[in-house]
Amino acid sequence: MRWSEQLQRATLAALCENKLGRAEGVTPDLFSGARYDVACAVIDYRDRLGAWPSIAMLMDVVRSFTSENQDAVGETKRIRQVQKSDRVWAGEKAGTELRREAMRQAVIDIESIVADGNGNLQDARSILEKALLVGTEEKEPYGYRTKVQRRHRREVGAGSSNLIAQTNVPSLDKALRGGIRAGKLGLIFGPSKRGKSHLGCLFGAQPIRGGSGRTLHITLELDDEETARRYDRCLTGMSQHMIFRQRAEFKRRWEAAVPEPDNLQILRYPRYGLTIQGVHDLLKKYLDIWGAPCLLIVDYGSILRPVKDDVRHAAVGKIHENMSTIAVEEKVPIWTPFQVNRQGMFAEDGNVHLGMAGDSYEAVQHADYILAMCQSGRDALKKRMRLDLTSRDSEGVNILVEHHWETSSVEELASNREDGDA
Repeated sequence: MRWSEQLQRATLAALCENKLGRAEGVTPDLFSGARYDVACAVIDYRDRLGAWPSIAMLMDVVRSFTSENQDAVGETKRIRQVQKSDRVWAGEKAGTELRREAMRQAVIDIESIVADGNGNLQDARSILEKALLVGTEEKEPYGYRTKVQRRHRREVGAGSSNLIAQTNVPSLDKALRGGIRAGKLGLIFGPSKRGKSHLGCLFGAQPIRGGSGRTLHITLELDDEETARRYDRCLTGMSQHMIFRQRAEFKRRWEAAVPEPDNLQILRYPRYGLTIQGVHDLLKKYLDIWGAPCLLIVDYGSILRPVKDDVRHAAVGKIHENMSTIAVEEKVPIWTPFQVNRQGMFAEDGNVHLGMAGDSYEAVQHADYILAMCQSGRDALKKRMRLDLTSRDSEGVNILVEHHWETSSVEELASNREDGDA
């Protein structure tokens, strides 16, 4: 492996953050210049103490190992300044190369076992599994005792790795223990034309209100300009007619609500014009730009392009499985609308449930939250509906709301109370 200076620095930084696991095969000879001396110090520390030194202690480790070598000390300062994204990228690249080298050696060892008539074939499996683990990030066990206080502390804010994105529906946020959390996938579940995309914009607007959070909105359904207009209406509380008639008032409200307009990014793709891997790549790009977590809205996940030619229900299930994985890996919350089948379209009582996912039922199994939009004919006339939350990790709740799609907003009403029935 022969790398650029930047990649060598990033690889050493990745080692110190345990992004390369045991990193078998990493030797000082892979590095050039003063980085060779830094690598010697880091690997010597590993050999003596059985763990990689952290980035924070790297300077002390190098100074104690190289004594008066100022070049190595200066190089260590540059290594500590490498951006986190570069460390992750270097860890992935170096890990791949290390695994390839380990696999080459594993093939030789396995061939030797096979050639030996008395060889234990079970050892071949062990050799292969060990090679596959080379260069992968080691996972520490969860500190059940040491983290008892932290896991019950509410950490709300865009700068937190435990980002919670509020929905602006009080009873829904209460049921979600503050809002949808980082690492969680939520489905906005309902028939066509009920307002799923409106609700997605409502949820996406909340983090950017006041400039404290960020939202990446990927739309495969609506035009990007129409999506932006919905955000405008939601953030200002003004209808499109009011915006046209009261430009100065709109500007005042909009600037007050959105002090950081770049914290909302809307990306438009045609139906089936983007894969789930494309979504992941875009998310990583904006996480690097912002340097902070964000809420991701994908409108709709079910019309992303499958990565291979497959029957629809299997493809949609795989897309949502991968979306759930992305939420966990990137530590972001995700909302995506999901359309029910024909049975849900024509339900007389307006209630929708998980069985109405039809052939795409596999998709809902990967969601942490299912938010069903239930609306009878009588409710539709009164511009109201029930939001029925089904959740894995919080209480379910059924919330009566009045919707105002002209301003892309909903207003919570007295729970479970029919007009005239109280």
